[in-house]
Amino acid sequence: MPSTLQQALEVQLAAAELGFDWPNTCDVFSKLDEEIAETKVAIADQDYDAMEDELGDVFYTLINLARHLNVDPGTAISRATDKFSRRFTRLKKLAGAENLDLEISNIQQLETLWQRIK
Repeated sequence: MPSTLQQALEVQLAAAELGFDWPNTCDVFSKLDEEIAETKVAIADQDYDAMEDELGDVFYTLINLARHLNVDPGTAISRATDKFSRRFTRLKKLAGAENLDLEISNIQQLETLWQRIK
């Protein structure tokens, strides 16, 4: 697990040991919704520092959710990255087979390919 994920998890575990923890995953999801809403405000305000802070809070809350679900966040992100990488490799091959230039394709064309390979 990357050190920043591990550090966040350790801080959360220490807080939880003292009773400073969400009692259930529903509460964690509510916190995640709150953090996403705050991120959207920061984006609308074009406030880079606030975007960075709020995105950090989103990541932190996601790690908290993983902890509540007994999912290792490092394993989860590694699996997601591997899955995306495999699919993107297949997307590039499919685009080549269909003579589609990815650099000039629009998002709708790419999404159509993506859905086909999923």
